[in-house]
Amino acid sequence: MGKTCAEPPACPRVFETERGTVVVQGYVLTDGAIPTHATPPTGESLIEMPREVLLRFASELEKRPACESE
Repeated sequence: MGKTCAEPPACPRVFETERGTVVVQGYVLTDGAIPTHATPPTGESLIEMPREVLLRFASELEKRPACESE
């Protein structure tokens, strides 16, 4: 099983999969923190992350070749 947010490095974390997709791990937003225009459907959740984390990951990601999906 993957690391939890309680284990270093703590959340938020962003991962690239072997399928060429990106997975974001973070703390689930509570009802009071969910923007009114963002209501996820059943089975999905919203997480919050600092903008800098996403931009840093995107900058590193564009330097690597894309994973080939099968």
